[in-house]
Amino acid sequence: MGDQHHDSHAVPEPDGESCPWLAMARELAANPDSPASLRILSSVNASLRPRMAAVEQLLDALVAQLERPGPVADASVAAASRHWEVACDGELTAGILEDLKRDAAAIVDRMRSSPPPIESILADVCGRSDIGYDLGLDLEGLRGTWHRLWAAISMARVFGESPEQVDCVASFRAEVERQLGRVITESEWQQLQQHAFRHGDALAERQFGGRQG
Repeated sequence: MGDQHHDSHAVPEPDGESCPWLAMARELAANPDSPASLRILSSVNASLRPRMAAVEQLLDALVAQLERPGPVADASVAAASRHWEVACDGELTAGILEDLKRDAAAIVDRMRSSPPPIESILADVCGRSDIGYDLGLDLEGLRGTWHRLWAAISMARVFGESPEQVDCVASFRAEVERQLGRVITESEWQQLQQHAFRHGDALAERQFGGRQG
C-alpha cells in the first residue's frame, strides 16, 4: 500500500459528492451531533470569528464617533473600516457603511435611554447581583435604586431642579450609598450626571422641543 496522508481535521465527503458545501450541509442535517458535524461547526465558527470581530470593532468606532465626535473618533472609524475590508476580504461599500451607521445609532439610542451599567461607573460592585431588578420584579435593590437615581437626575434635567426634584435625587443617592456601603465619589457622580443629562436633554427635545426649567 502506498503512503496515505490522513488529515484529522478534514471534513469527510460522502461518496460521489462533488460540492463540499453541499456535503457539509447534508452532514449537518443528517447527523448534527456527529464528530464530523462538530468539526464543520468549529471550522465555520473559526472562519467567521475574525469577520465578526471586525464588524464589532467598526460598530464600536461608529458608536464612539456619535458619542464623542472629533478627529480621534474619525481616525478610529477610518482604521476600523480598513480592518473590516481586510478581515472580510471585500469593499466596505457606502450601502454597508450606512447600514452599520444605522445600527450604531440604534445602539446609542438604547444606551441613552437606559442608565449606564452600574459597573461602568462603580467598579467595586462587579459581581453583586440584584435578582429582583434582573428579573424585572422590583427596583428596591442596588441596581434598581441606581436606575431610579439616574431617572430622577434625568427628570430634574428636563423639568428644572425644583425643591421636590432635588429632594428626590438626594433620597435615591442616599439609598444607593447606603446599599453600596460608601459614598459616591465626585468623579463617579459627574459620570452618572453626564449620562443622565444627555438622556434628559434628548427626552426634552423629543417631547417638548427643549428643557422646561
